[in-house]
Amino acid sequence: MDTNIKIKEEEKILNSKIYDRYYFCKTRNKITNTDFLNISELSIATKFLKNNKVSNYIIFGGKEDSDRKIIIFYPENKFLVDSFQKEYEKILEIVRIKLPKDLKYEHRDYLSGIMK
Repeated sequence: MDTNIKIKEEEKILNSKIYDRYYFCKTRNKITNTDFLNISELSIATKFLKNNKVSNYIIFGGKEDSDRKIIIFYPENKFLVDSFQKEYEKILEIVRIKLPKDLKYEHRDYLSGIMK
């Protein structure tokens, strides 16, 4: 399979996911967000949103220098926008795990423990 065709297909799938989140927000007047996106995916997504003149979103990663971020869509309703801007940071929660120094854990141990 040609690499360019595969990349184009992946971009289409990503853009479809982005559009689904946007459309959900627009039709139901509810805040919604994407999964975490890497730098390349964010570039593709923001280009797609710009080309489609979508402006009711922010990109948020919890902190400024995050490698992966989410796109948060908010309703265009003025009242909801004002309240959203005060509350959007509550969408992500930070979990801090403190372990005894004598135990060895791997990333999958944390993830499975959190998911339970």
